[in-house]
Amino acid sequence: MKNRTQLSLSLIALIITALACGYKTFGNLRVYSSTSGSASQFYDATADTILAENVWVFYPNGEYKAVVIVDEKQTTLRGKYGAEDIGDVFAIVIDTDGDGKFDDELYPDHNSSYFEWRHENSIVTYYLAP
Repeated sequence: MKNRTQLSLSLIALIITALACGYKTFGNLRVYSSTSGSASQFYDATADTILAENVWVFYPNGEYKAVVIVDEKQTTLRGKYGAEDIGDVFAIVIDTDGDGKFDDELYPDHNSSYFEWRHENSIVTYYLAP
């Protein structure tokens, strides 16, 4: 009985902590690409592998990975993400350098069918792949 009470209190504390952070994640896996096509063209779910450039994959557990072009070089990004209201806009905040701190933003439309990555004087739009 005592163990069950401790477990219940720990679970409640974890839920409260998660809610206090205010960050939301997608409820299912999402694949976004800068070109049109299906999710299976850009991402192999069985091997957990991105198959093309300029593709972002968001997992329901709050992690993401991406293969993008930065300074004309293919770059792989991975880390944590969370969605939040930032003033007048809604943004997906991401950790791009793996330090556990959010250091960049993605700007989705109201239903998250696409987002813009405003990175180093360029804006790239990524669309949700069906």
